[in-house]
Amino acid sequence: MRVLLFLLLMVSPSWAETPMTTEEFENYVHGKTLSYAQQGRAFGVEQYFDDRRVIWAFANGLCQSGVWYPQNGNICFDYENEDPVCWNFFADGDGMRARMPGNDPANDLSVVGQSDQHIDCVPPGLGV
Repeated sequence: MRVLLFLLLMVSPSWAETPMTTEEFENYVHGKTLSYAQQGRAFGVEQYFDDRRVIWAFANGLCQSGVWYPQNGNICFDYENEDPVCWNFFADGDGMRARMPGNDPANDLSVVGQSDQHIDCVPPGLGV
């Protein structure tokens, strides 16, 4: 029985994954600017401030301000003029991955860089 359980966990590692708690997530992101990639391609950058405020910059440089909050075991983001979007975050070695609940792990966003630098943004409405 142990061998079967071990083999199942090896074949489907997402079954064994436990999302980060709110506290773990906050400790990881607070005061940082994180760069995310999806399937090896730049996806965007997010800067995390006090009071759970964030600025998200898409790869094209357009930005959105928002806040994050815990909800039903997820970390949700509410950006101006957008519907909230929720994610599960997973520790990944020294990094972190993000997955929308129910999505295929192949579509995870991975942290590919971190700094304490501010994001250079193009204000909404100005274009690129």
